[in-house]
Amino acid sequence: MDGRIKLEYLDRIKSIDQANKTQATRCIRDIFDRYMSINKHLLASQFWNKMEAKQHVSDCQILLELMEYLDSKRKQQLSRLVCVSIEYCLTNRCKIYDFDNYLLKVIRRFINMEKDMSVMFCIFCMLDYCHNDIQDTYYLNIVKAGLSGALLEYYIDLLGKVTNQNKESVLDVIRNLKAAGAQRVDLEEALKLVCICE
Repeated sequence: MDGRIKLEYLDRIKSIDQANKTQATRCIRDIFDRYMSINKHLLASQFWNKMEAKQHVSDCQILLELMEYLDSKRKQQLSRLVCVSIEYCLTNRCKIYDFDNYLLKVIRRFINMEKDMSVMFCIFCMLDYCHNDIQDTYYLNIVKAGLSGALLEYYIDLLGKVTNQNKESVLDVIRNLKAAGAQRVDLEEALKLVCICE
């Protein structure tokens, strides 16, 4: 996907009226399907490399702009691609201009608007690689999307069980969620699993 495609289709989206929306949607989905067919190998991180990562992330940003025209199946494909892009670029410390802005767009779109659990879990596992402002935005959007309890339960499942050794890390997640505005009622079910009373 190159700049020509971006300009052609983003301009078309901005200018279409409701009568043409069905046709534009079909066209955009066709573009998406062709892109995914050509690049399906990118759904596995072993096929990524630092030389091409910048272009792949740029493509993901374009696809994010077209997301409202995708159906649930295509959104799931994009979700997987986005997760791989984030995992690869953060763990390999790829230097990509405006990558933080890309992360913020993903957080707002997939977590706040789509309530996508796979993206929520993916970014949670990568938070240690992120700046504080990204972490803050992540927790704010988790709370806004009503996913505080789901995130905490996921983390507890990931740990297996809460022990004296990992209890503090669970409390850190609870503190971050509370700082972002989560109410105790949002965390109630997960707190029962933790069996901690602050």
